[in-house]
Amino acid sequence: MTLKTEHGGNDPYGRTLDGLLEGCQIIGHDWCYRYLNDAADKHNRRPKEELLGRKYMEMWPGIESTEVFAMIRRCLEERISHEMENEFTHPDGTKGWYELSIQAVPEGVLILSHDITGRKRTEKALKESEARLKEAHRIAKLGSWTYHLEGQLWWSDELYNIYGVSPETITPSPEAFINLIHPDDRPSMRDWIEACVTGKKPGELEFRTIFPDGTIRVFSGRGELVHDAKNRPAYVAGTTQDITERKRAEEALRKSEGEFRRVINAINEVIYAGTQGDDLMKSTLTFVSNQVREVFGISPDDFLQNPNLWFDSIHLDDREKLAEATNLAISTMTPVTRLYRVKNPQLKEYRWIEDEFIPQGESGKVTEFFGVARDVTDKKKLEQQFLRSQRMESIGVLAGGIAHDMNNILGPIVLSMQLFKKKLSDPKDQRMIELLETNSMRGTELVKQILTFARGSEVERTPLQLRHLIEELRTFVRQTFPPNISIETDIPKNLWVVEGNPTQLHQVLLNLCVNARDAMPGGGTLLLKAENVSLDEHYARMHAEAKAGSYVVISVEDTGMGIPQDILSKIFDPFFTTKEQGKGTGLGLSTVYTIAKGHGGFVNVYSEVGEGTRFKVYFPATESAAARNERVQAQESRAGRGEFILLVDDEAAVREITMIILEASGYRVLTANDGVEAISLYARHGHEINLVITDMNMPFLDGPALVRALHKMNPRVRVIGASGLAEKAKIAEAQGSGLNSFLSKPYTAEKLLEAIATVLGEETSGQG
Repeated sequence: MTLKTEHGGNDPYGRTLDGLLEGCQIIGHDWCYRYLNDAADKHNRRPKEELLGRKYMEMWPGIESTEVFAMIRRCLEERISHEMENEFTHPDGTKGWYELSIQAVPEGVLILSHDITGRKRTEKALKESEARLKEAHRIAKLGSWTYHLEGQLWWSDELYNIYGVSPETITPSPEAFINLIHPDDRPSMRDWIEACVTGKKPGELEFRTIFPDGTIRVFSGRGELVHDAKNRPAYVAGTTQDITERKRAEEALRKSEGEFRRVINAINEVIYAGTQGDDLMKSTLTFVSNQVREVFGISPDDFLQNPNLWFDSIHLDDREKLAEATNLAISTMTPVTRLYRVKNPQLKEYRWIEDEFIPQGESGKVTEFFGVARDVTDKKKLEQQFLRSQRMESIGVLAGGIAHDMNNILGPIVLSMQLFKKKLSDPKDQRMIELLETNSMRGTELVKQILTFARGSEVERTPLQLRHLIEELRTFVRQTFPPNISIETDIPKNLWVVEGNPTQLHQVLLNLCVNARDAMPGGGTLLLKAENVSLDEHYARMHAEAKAGSYVVISVEDTGMGIPQDILSKIFDPFFTTKEQGKGTGLGLSTVYTIAKGHGGFVNVYSEVGEGTRFKVYFPATESAAARNERVQAQESRAGRGEFILLVDDEAAVREITMIILEASGYRVLTANDGVEAISLYARHGHEINLVITDMNMPFLDGPALVRALHKMNPRVRVIGASGLAEKAKIAEAQGSGLNSFLSKPYTAEKLLEAIATVLGEETSGQG
């Protein structure tokens, strides 16, 4: 075969080049392809017919920036041959490596290409493998070595590193190596080397090496005799690994084995392990920590001898759920957290246990297990306290809204009765007015009672000695309770003083005593006890409603039927009662809870069915041990002298009757039905207005926002706020928004005029 050019002529090289396995291609002086053999087709991945007669740069865009193009150009210009390896990107995007020989021929340039892609891949894989092996040796601190029987010793790079020397400071030799070994280990090392050389496979040898800085490390060596092709001993190949850290860990583990059980037995959780049979009741405990005695009330030895003691101590209501959870963990081989109650015979009460049960096994079958059980009774109590507080807060929101509306209804009535008293002198009219006034005030008191058990409204408080209150109650109880109930008291003489409302505290004690009486229909013992306690921060963290400080604790304990656990968390809910219809309102314990909370205290209850109930009510003690005498001085209302008052309230009835009262008392009045209108009126008449009276709960623009706006218009504006929301937080918020005084709705005319006189009097004294 002759070489064919793009013009169809014959080339003297053609017959020779066509038969070569290497790719052959000739590029003319004009950079056009002159010839390509079949191998070149394969290398280029393009048919020769597509390339012949076409320019090299045209067929391979971007080739001008490559090294191979530079070599071809140099060969064309300078007629210099060149050999190189080149990575080439094929038209289909794949890449290959080729060994190129570029030679000058009369026609231009002859390029011979040899496909070395496979070799390059092998070299790359080998380099990567060597790098990975080297990195693995570095991480494992594993060095390799070869000892030829003629006496030459070779070390890998990592072996220098783990011996703490460098090739520049030491030449590997048997003598140099022996000098690195600890003197006490050199005899055994020589024997081990002799065994390797003679082909005895001595196994692993542990030895110590002295580093240049004097430190000592421990190594493990392995070696084996290697034979040549004629089965003659050739050399010993081996590895050396730094096992210093492993030996230290093993030593630490040996030392800690004696401490392990002491540590396990010192922690609060119960650690246990065992082997598992076909079902829950066929398990065997192999280990249980000493803490099981504190949590379960059973000794570790008894537990190990009879694992069924654990199941027998579980509350009957929890056994089925616990068995289901355990069987699920065993069938799926997944950990499960179990929550159940156990009867602790030492504490005589059920305790909540959170138990993490972790099954272990092979081939889908559980063969053993381990776990951690902890007493979470205090945590459960905190959760119950939190949920109880949430329920009470929700009811408080509802009661606050109802109270606000009722106060707006009752307010005009209360104020109107006082006007009618002055205008209607007929005795019959006076009696009717008194009747209406009495019932209106009863409605007002009802609102206060709702707020008392729902949120705790502000009440008058004085320093109290609870000892006297308990003694009075004891006398009452003995006279009214059935004779089959005995009354016992335990009250110290040095009981601290609390600040509270005597009527409310009496109500707390009476409600608890009545509950205790009802819990003992067949008779029993009622114990009234008081004590001084100081709660620390730890106790406060364990009880959501408690704060660190000094408390007087009143306990009311009975020997009655007890309260079931499933309803214990509901007893403080308003209207919840277990008494039959007509014998209970469900407000007794709710009132106890709310009064205690309103006084800054809290309530704890302990009960067990058949064992009685104990309520403990905590009241903060006052700083002074001596009770202060109550000093309440009422200010007399006085008639106005034509002062101008802006009255703001969204309730028309409240605005109307309040305006009548004020005008009848000598004041001039301007009214607004919301905050927006009030700002508009104050902008026009602010220079005349002496005082603003505003409701704090209004749509569009509420009282606090109105007060802030008025203060921006006139920093010296005098404002009295009024609201039917009597809880402390709302009062504090209102007073903190720039008020000079605050009135709780519904208020009497005397209270209203008294507040006005006080605020205007402050203004006068400030000006004087």
